[in-house]
Amino acid sequence: MRNRAIRNLALALGLTLVGACADRLPADPSCVSDGSTPTWGCLSDAELLSAISRADGVVMIGFKEAGTVRGVDPRGLNLTSDTTRQSGIRLLLARGVTVSHQFVTIPGVVAVMPLNLSLLSELRAHPNVDYIEPNSVGRFTGL
Repeated sequence: MRNRAIRNLALALGLTLVGACADRLPADPSCVSDGSTPTWGCLSDAELLSAISRADGVVMIGFKEAGTVRGVDPRGLNLTSDTTRQSGIRLLLARGVTVSHQFVTIPGVVAVMPLNLSLLSELRAHPNVDYIEPNSVGRFTGL
């Protein structure tokens, strides 16, 4: 009986801790970083905006088909239609984002975006936006 009470107490404590930390858990279950490369998709909107600010607003934005996980498969095959890519670009332009480069082989752009938290939140939640990452030296994770 005592072991059961201890087990129930431990379970309740564990659930309380998870609930208290839920706002710090990454929304994307694939958010795992080896520590050397930031996993941009795992950051909160405010944390990502801070990183974008350090890059002077220059970002890479990838597009995907609504309802899909990624715009490019693990082998690098483009899974996104040109229609969706063009629609994504029109969305960015309508929101005051300046597109400075359109990639040919991947469904994405380099752009300069206003440092606006609500804009970043809106774009990240859009069903055709795959990722938003600050421009940086190194490899892009697309997460």
